[in-house]
Amino acid sequence: MKFFILIILLFPLNVVSQQIIELCDTSLTFLYSTIPTGNGVTQWEVNNQYYYGDEVSITWSSIGEYTLIASRVNDDCSSEPVTYNVNIIACENIQCFVPNSFTPDGNSLNNGWIPIFFPEYLVKEYQLIIYNRWGEIIWESFDFKIQWDGTYNNKNCQDGVYIWMITYNTIKDPYNKIIYGHVNLIR
Repeated sequence: MKFFILIILLFPLNVVSQQIIELCDTSLTFLYSTIPTGNGVTQWEVNNQYYYGDEVSITWSSIGEYTLIASRVNDDCSSEPVTYNVNIIACENIQCFVPNSFTPDGNSLNNGWIPIFFPEYLVKEYQLIIYNRWGEIIWESFDFKIQWDGTYNNKNCQDGVYIWMITYNTIKDPYNKIIYGHVNLIR
């Protein structure tokens, strides 16, 4: 994916701007460009590498803080540099794996049902509700580390399909997300 950023070299003083990029893929490419003013060529410096021209295409593939410096050079003269800080951060790409079946039959294998968030440290608020076929709430939890054991009022639930709904938000995004589906209880 390519993006276009325009950096203007008209400022008489050293100006600092900042860009924050959330890196979810393996890399992102940005095209940084200037409006030519006067004679000469634009010199770009990124991590001690130099590029020349009115635009430069940079592919960001590593998390970190980078400084992009642009100045106009003509023979031995150069304009005041414009400093542009780029902060590459990790994507909040949270994943939730929800098993579709479990067997709470007491054999110590697969006796509980629990959705798994990765990375779990991103989960801020959480609510899981399980409904029976008549829409009654039979289990509810506000802790994503607690599993359902297939009971309702301390009695084993019947084999069958149960509907679940998860409402959660993350430390980076306070807006609730709702996911839902079904789980097969097999004894």
